Amino acid sequence: MPVTRSQSRMDSGRPAFPAKRKDGWNITMKGDLGTGEAASDSSIDDCEGEAHDVYLEARSKPVTKRRRLDKPETKTDGSMTAPQEREITWQAQSGLQNLLSVPLDVLFETYSLLTPADLLNLARTSKKLRTVLMSRTFVLVWRAARTQVHGLAAPSPPDDMSEPAWAQLLYGGAVCSECGKSSSLKIEFALRRRLCATCMRRCLVCSSSWKVQCRGFDPSVMKFLPYTTTGEWAFGNPPDGKFYMKQDVIAMTAKLAGLAQDKAAFRKFCIKRILFVDDVMQESAVYEKWLVDAAQSRMTMRYEDIVRRLLDAGHEEVDILNSPIMAQPGAYSEQKLTDQAWKFIQEKMKEVVMETRAWRRKSIVSHRNFLAGNHYLAFRELILPAQWAYLPVVSQAETLSCFKKLIDQEEEPSPADWTSAVQKLPQSLSDWMESNKQRYCAMMPAIHSTTSLANPTMEIALLSDPCIDIIRREKMASFAGPLELAQSVFTAANVNRRRAFFGPDICQTWQKPDTLVFSARGAIAALAIVEALRLDAYSTTATTLDQLQARFVCMTCCKEEKYVGYQSAYSWRLYVEHYMQSESDHPVPEWHILNPEQTYDVIRREDNPKHYPHRSWCCNHCTQYHPGGSGGSGPSPDRNRAGIIDHLRTVHDIADPVDDVDLFYLSTIVGRRCLAEPVIVNQDFAALLTDKRLHCGHCRTGGEGQRTRLFTMSSLKSHIKDKHKIVRILEPGQDFY
Repeated sequence: MPVTRSQSRMDSGRPAFPAKRKDGWNITMKGDLGTGEAASDSSIDDCEGEAHDVYLEARSKPVTKRRRLDKPETKTDGSMTAPQEREITWQAQSGLQNLLSVPLDVLFETYSLLTPADLLNLARTSKKLRTVLMSRTFVLVWRAARTQVHGLAAPSPPDDMSEPAWAQLLYGGAVCSECGKSSSLKIEFALRRRLCATCMRRCLVCSSSWKVQCRGFDPSVMKFLPYTTTGEWAFGNPPDGKFYMKQDVIAMTAKLAGLAQDKAAFRKFCIKRILFVDDVMQESAVYEKWLVDAAQSRMTMRYEDIVRRLLDAGHEEVDILNSPIMAQPGAYSEQKLTDQAWKFIQEKMKEVVMETRAWRRKSIVSHRNFLAGNHYLAFRELILPAQWAYLPVVSQAETLSCFKKLIDQEEEPSPADWTSAVQKLPQSLSDWMESNKQRYCAMMPAIHSTTSLANPTMEIALLSDPCIDIIRREKMASFAGPLELAQSVFTAANVNRRRAFFGPDICQTWQKPDTLVFSARGAIAALAIVEALRLDAYSTTATTLDQLQARFVCMTCCKEEKYVGYQSAYSWRLYVEHYMQSESDHPVPEWHILNPEQTYDVIRREDNPKHYPHRSWCCNHCTQYHPGGSGGSGPSPDRNRAGIIDHLRTVHDIADPVDDVDLFYLSTIVGRRCLAEPVIVNQDFAALLTDKRLHCGHCRTGGEGQRTRLFTMSSLKSHIKDKHKIVRILEPGQDFY
């Protein structure tokens, strides 16, 4: 096929093209390698002797150059002076003029290390160098140059192209072979050209528009011409169209017309040409694939260079490989990564790798937290259920000292490491509870935190412990030390409606730190109740008051007219909470203790599920009826108080279960104990304040006909204080009747 001069034209500055100039050198049509035949391997050895002759000729042949002249000067009389030759300075004499003085073997070795683009640029610098490099004897240099390119080595040129022409097509730059504009990126291997968009429209003929664009030409010519399919966007042609060069159509038509007279030669030419076109199209597919693979290899090499530099900077390989570094600006490129380019992109690359590392560490820590939670859940099944209120929730297992080191370490923990951590779990749980106890005790004033209770370290008790019954009945009431006292009252912070927290309820909020504050008003009410019941304020625990089951009526509320005739009976917990919530109209705690008959009636009515429906009671002998235990998680229909008592009687053979010993209250959520609603007592307690219906229990003689003085409540208190010297809360049945 005809090949234009513009495919391989090179001069001292830039490629020239036949439409512009005709005096240049064409590397495909002229010169030693321009015959359209590539040097065969059999002729390479014969060329070694010729190389020396060409080299010596280029060295000895002087370069004919026209000396640059200075501009003529105009004299005063109007005549012109003759142009003078410029003096050649040492700068003009330096450069590459002495390059050919280097020995030939050294020159061969040096040029073999250059890339095809370097050889093309070198050939444009000097006519002598161009003469040497374009000689057939230097074909080995061009072949070696193809292996020096960045990325995948270029394939051998097709049979109809020389090595320099092939190098110009691949590495000569994105220059159009027709117009010379630097806007042609894609190589048309079948056409042996690069074409810009303008030249595609001007020079290509589509097979579907043949009758319009090539009117008068035989369409059978197309089977003798190579074609491309990259012009389908022009002129609205179909995607499967074939595009031919117009000049190739004209030349092939003329060639076929010249052979029309000789049928044998015509037939031979057609067969040979069809085979040639088939070979060209097959080779083009191979070259297209190489072009894609070469681009991918260059990007891969750039990526590997980035990875190597990041590894040298100290980053881990797993973080680098999982980072989207190729999506960052400056990374996705075919250019070789230089030190200067790395300076511009290294900070962003390191930032992305660090983000990936943080994400990976977060994923690893999350998985280890999950394993720590599973080990903690399995171990918690072995602990006395009453201690579960003091223990952390599953999500806090990661904060335990025995697990935290395994979670934070870089290397992956082995099963033996987890086993060792589980063995240290009792001590870690004890340390965790003790630290939280000390933190809450620090909130309490010294007068309220003083206790005569034994205050040992909070230690884990296992169900398999031989002394578990003693621990269950004697030690759990003082397990948290001062926090177990009845006067240790806390309330929720930043909540308008005050709620009271006592004993284990306080410790259960450890699962949500900084949610409680000490309530001085609640402590005053609880202390007054303890003293009214004639108990020791420094040893009476919340569990002790629960077991007494005393019920109270607020006497401050009895003074209000809206409560005349009926009052609410409170447990001690509810009364403390009632007093905390009535700060505006209850200056001091004032109450009346119900007698045993009234107390029994109130407790009986409180056991009604209507008043006490909360399913948060647990068995203290097993984990079957426990939130999160082996019996299942969440509220169970049998976890109300009556269901647990029935479980204790049938399963554990306990005829008379005791609260906070055999069964205990544990909310399924972090919060206060859900208390029974107050029960209405139909008695006018306000009359105790005004009517004279009370007798002094200390003045009775028991004699027949003995008249006994009647008192009001206020006058009775004064009478007993003045006459009998009793200063304490009066009790019905003993101090009055």
